[in-house]
Amino acid sequence: MSTPESTAPAAPAPAAAAAAASATAPAPAGGGRPLLDLLALLVHEMKTPLTSITGYADLMLAGDVGPLTEEQREFLATIVGNAGRLTALLGELLDIERLEAGQAALRRDRVDLADVATTVVRKARAHAQRRGLTLEEGSETGVAAVGDANRLGQALAALVENGLRFTVVGSVRVACRRDGSDALLEVTDAGMGIAPADRPRLFSRCFHGATAHASEPRGNGLGLCLARAIARAHGGEATLDGEPGKGSVARLRLPATPANPANPV
Repeated sequence: MSTPESTAPAAPAPAAAAAAASATAPAPAGGGRPLLDLLALLVHEMKTPLTSITGYADLMLAGDVGPLTEEQREFLATIVGNAGRLTALLGELLDIERLEAGQAALRRDRVDLADVATTVVRKARAHAQRRGLTLEEGSETGVAAVGDANRLGQALAALVENGLRFTVVGSVRVACRRDGSDALLEVTDAGMGIAPADRPRLFSRCFHGATAHASEPRGNGLGLCLARAIARAHGGEATLDGEPGKGSVARLRLPATPANPANPV
């Protein structure tokens, strides 16, 4: 008997963690953008049924209702994985709307960007290894910005995931460095590059580039959009440059803060 296309549930990514937090937040009390209000309500109303679906499926996988066949386990794993992806999708959409509307709560700490890069690489390394890729890190010391470390990690993780998704053979390198008055977080990949026709839409919601690998499961198309929203909320910008067949470089460009400020934030 044939089985539906499925993938085993992956470990929660930073974006998934933010989605869970977003799902518990109440809708803005008036004055918000209509889409933001609608998304907040949608996420809130869908949280309970999605949690119930996942909970019952997990109980079945644990054997609480009796032994399962391998086919039944595969079906249940698909249910859990898809429920998690839907929760993450709704949360990321809500995150983007809140960030663009200036309604996202952001910390204002001095953030060591090398620490951010190290944390993201550590979490993503196993995923890279499963794909047969090398995930490298090389950061300058003393590169810092003022902002929310968790959100910046979320943005960088989205860029790393994008680099891994479009690289079939080779490596992805993560680094931070100072560039004049700016601090850069960079992800350089040896992937398929960027088709000229895709450039105007790279940071659009739910956009999937023409250079996507045919055998690679499509993402939700929100990672780059979310990364840019986070960068702009920090007074910075996100960019993606590359040529077809020559890989690409994704950057988060942020206002730098001195390595050892006289008056720490």
